Parts: sequence; structure tokens; C-alpha cells
Amino acid sequence: MSYPVAGSDEVRGEIRALLGEVARAYNDGDYDAYMAAYHPSEETTMVIYEPGEGSVLDRSTVVLRGTSRIAAFYADAPMFKPGFDRPVLTYEEVHTDLVAPDVVHTVAVATITGGDARVPATAVSSLILVRADGRWRVVHDHSH
Repeated sequence: MSYPVAGSDEVRGEIRALLGEVARAYNDGDYDAYMAAYHPSEETTMVIYEPGEGSVLDRSTVVLRGTSRIAAFYADAPMFKPGFDRPVLTYEEVHTDLVAPDVVHTVAVATITGGDARVPATAVSSLILVRADGRWRVVHDHSH
């Protein structure tokens, strides 16, 4: 088989289910459930650089490596603090490709309504996920 190939209906359904879990965890302010979507590994990464934020010479401001660093980032984020005016997050999966056995790339659009005015109305997530122990988990998160 030559990769990438479009994800099957089954795989797309599994990814939609995971994105639904992530949205519910965010909407409920459930930090632990939100973090459960990430593959527990010190090789898991998340891009945190926002275009226009200045120089990218300090690589620690571009990519967080390791679920422990990602967890610390989210633990410090306002979205999981008491009193945060949490908007409602929903995902619409727009594209999922199988890039290797048990590895997918998904691009999803998030719609964000209400809540804190600092949160944008839409966001795009580009995710690499692996199936491990029968469950899809994020190994690379590039969401803005």
C-alpha cells in the first residue's frame, strides 16, 4: 500500500468520536479528560507558536516536547482555571488520511461560541494521531 490514503469510514468515525471527547472535556473544564487525548510520551509534541508573536529563535517558544510539558502548559492556561468564562467548543472533521498503519493525520475546524472574548470564533487543528492500546491519541498537535 502507498501512503497517504483517505481514512476509512470506520477510522473517520473513531477520530470524530475522539474529537467529541476532547470538546466535551474542554466544555466541562475537565483537565484530566482533556489531557487523556494525548499519547503519554516524552516524544509527543505541541506547537505553541502563534504567527506574529515575534522571533522563533528560542525553540522552546515554538514546540513543547513531552506530555509532561504539554500538561504543565495546560495546567497553567486560563481555560482550566476557576472562573474562566468558557466558550463552547465543537469540532468538524474536515480531512483524515492514513499516513501509515495506525497513524493518521487529521485537519479539523473548531467552532467556538460564547464565553471569553479573547478566544477566537474558529480554530484549525492539524493533528497526527496513533492508535495505541486500541485507542487513538494525539502525538503531534498543531492547533491555531
